[in-house]
Amino acid sequence: MLRKPPSYAESVHKADFSVEPLSIQATFAELSDPGKRSMKMQRRSVEPCVERVVIYKAHESVRLGLSLDAEYKHHSLIASTTPDSLSAKVFDEGDLILRVDGALCTEPAECARMLREASGNIELHIMRRADVDFDAVIAAERPRGE
Repeated sequence: MLRKPPSYAESVHKADFSVEPLSIQATFAELSDPGKRSMKMQRRSVEPCVERVVIYKAHESVRLGLSLDAEYKHHSLIASTTPDSLSAKVFDEGDLILRVDGALCTEPAECARMLREASGNIELHIMRRADVDFDAVIAAERPRGE
């Protein structure tokens, strides 16, 4: 007898995701010193933070509840998340997915395919919206010579 895949509500638990910085932006000492804190905050836009996010997807049929922005052909920017979904708990509109399970995300369609087909623990490297240089993203999206 075939077992029906779990529903979204059955498959999402509090321990289904974790978020870790891949590059630490500030130490406690730097945050405690107002002079160093303001210097560090200025550097944040120069050295953006990439986070490692691990989400658990019980089965391939479980939907994560996110859509990628169709305006971008070479960047996997999150356009929206479904309210109360796993993705809504982890991602925000404008976050940039850089890697899925180690594979570089250079095309949103390929990134979406990898996320759809994945199950179990899925490791993503993301850059939060606050760290994304949208001017650079838009410039990289333009055809060469424009």
